[in-house]
Amino acid sequence: MLVGTIAKLCWSADDPDGLRLEYEVQLSTNNGMTWKTIARDLDRNCYNWLVDAPPGFHNLVKVIAQSPNDPWRVTGKDQSDGPFIIWDYPER
Repeated sequence: MLVGTIAKLCWSADDPDGLRLEYEVQLSTNNGMTWKTIARDLDRNCYNWLVDAPPGFHNLVKVIAQSPNDPWRVTGKDQSDGPFIIWDYPER
C-alpha cells in the first residue's frame, strides 16, 4: 500500500441470529501490539481507506463485527493473515 492512496478493504460476516451488523476497522502498525480505529459504525462490508499511516513493515488490519442492537456483543472479528508494507513512495 502507498501512503496517500485509497485501499479498498472488504470482508464477509453473518450474525448467527440474522441481526444486522455494523463494523469497526482497526489498524496496527506494530504487528498487533496496539490498535487504532480507522473507521466505525460501517453498515457495509467494504471500506475505502485513505492510507494515512506512517510507512512501515509491521501493519495489520482488523475488522470487528457487532450488532447495533446489542453493542456489547461482538459477533466476530478477524485480522489480516500477515503483516503488510505501507510505502511512502511507489515500489520500483
